[in-house]
Amino acid sequence: MLRLRAPGQGLVDAGQRIARHTFDAAADNADDVPLVGCPLRGHVAHRSAGGARLGEAGRWQIEAVESPAFRGGGHVLELDGGTGRQHQDMP
Repeated sequence: MLRLRAPGQGLVDAGQRIARHTFDAAADNADDVPLVGCPLRGHVAHRSAGGARLGEAGRWQIEAVESPAFRGGGHVLELDGGTGRQHQDMP
């Protein structure tokens, strides 16, 4: 299950880095720009929402792979050695 969560967790981590470290830091520095600092800060800070949306997509993916519907309601589904045939085992 942890391997299935990994892509979603990667999106969450990337979203946090983008929002917090990139755009939020840039927005803080924009205040120092003469004449246009305040409007520039608002535009840059608005862009951090993209990172938040990326993180949200990652959280949705994690929720999906942890849901009983994804796990097959207790059934384990495996592919047979690349042949494409499916085998279901009941718990």
